[in-house]
Amino acid sequence: MIERRAVVEADEPFLRALYASTRPEVADWPDEPRETFLAQQFHAQRAGYTEMFPGSVHELIVVDGEPAGRVWVHRTDEDCLVVDIAIAPERRRRGIGTAVVGEIVAQSDRDGVPTRGHVERTNSASLAFWKRLGFHEGASDALFVEIVRPAGG
Repeated sequence: MIERRAVVEADEPFLRALYASTRPEVADWPDEPRETFLAQQFHAQRAGYTEMFPGSVHELIVVDGEPAGRVWVHRTDEDCLVVDIAIAPERRRRGIGTAVVGEIVAQSDRDGVPTRGHVERTNSASLAFWKRLGFHEGASDALFVEIVRPAGG
């Protein structure tokens, strides 16, 4: 069973490890500088999301009672932004992300607003995931592609 609940302080060790799993470019760094860098970036990401998206919701994704990922969502009267979603590597490709995004999209449809997010241009697996769920590419820059799904599909 897949559930979502508000992130609490006790979730931080899992969230730190999850964040590290999304940064493979530093996997071969020496331990001390890698851990320092990841800790700084983890806290900077959290502070940045909190500041840029006031009122947003940061949730832990729980599968059968165990943490499996996290999702950060910001809803307004105009749209729903999936600020970030990450699934633990050992839990990927099991339908968890599909189910969570499906719930988010269903709420956006009920609210009559589009759902959108951003994906790194080089992340072809993520782009394919979003396209499979009915999202299309919107605005882009050198690093990111906006993904958009209109209300109602």
